[in-house]
Amino acid sequence: GCGWPRVAISRGGGGGGGGIELGSGILQGCLVAENEALYFGGGVLGSGYGVIGNTIVGNSASQDGTGIFVNGTPGRVANNLIAGNHGTSFSSAFGLYCATIDKVSRIECNNVWGNPGGNYSIANCDTTGGNNLSVDPQFCEGSYTLAEGSPCSAEVNTACGQIGAYGVECSLAPVQATSWGRIKAGWEALRPR
Repeated sequence: GCGWPRVAISRGGGGGGGGIELGSGILQGCLVAENEALYFGGGVLGSGYGVIGNTIVGNSASQDGTGIFVNGTPGRVANNLIAGNHGTSFSSAFGLYCATIDKVSRIECNNVWGNPGGNYSIANCDTTGGNNLSVDPQFCEGSYTLAEGSPCSAEVNTACGQIGAYGVECSLAPVQATSWGRIKAGWEALRPR
């Protein structure tokens, strides 16, 4: 695990597993951001491992698994927020990709969203019934923490608990419907005389 304070694995590079390549063990509670892989697994490449409760964002790979590339031996991929990862040349550079037909790995409670090459490679990964999402995580401005009301927060997502490495750190500004006349009257009241 990454421990406390949260460790950021960033700006790494390699042929596969731009951020980190796991053969065993558990990657938990980490920020994996802005890494680049020449081939597979822009953020994480691994088999026989656990990737649990991480925020995996802004990574790139020329082929599949721009966020996470699951290869071979079954593992567990759960409660990860995988967003904004992109392929550099291959059209099917999914955020979460399984290289082999893998109906044994536990792919559950992840939010894979906004990955231009696609989110889940459902042809090889079994993501059904695992409470997986593909929705806007509602990050706080300028960070990867969650805004109040985020579908990734433990308060909203009671089936899975928190998704991603970071919890709620900001609130959304409330928006109220109003008329132009009311806005003008409010300005008039505040205007210096």
